[in-house]
Amino acid sequence: MSRPKTAQELIHWLEEGAGARGVALAAVLAVTVALSLRLAWVQFHGPASEATLVQADMGRQLARGEGFTTLVNYPQA
Repeated sequence: MSRPKTAQELIHWLEEGAGARGVALAAVLAVTVALSLRLAWVQFHGPASEATLVQADMGRQLARGEGFTTLVNYPQA
């Protein structure tokens, strides 16, 4: 279909024509993103303890190929 020339043709294209599929897809995508963001906001509470942060640092060092090292400075006394 060529470009709609009037507002009525545009509305018909969006409701009954090929634009209806795009509108439905955009609505589903918007709802999916909104629900994902809401779920992430409600359920994520951050790391539960300091041990979690140390394990994350150890995992990063292993992934970088640095071996079982850590960037955490521990007190000597």
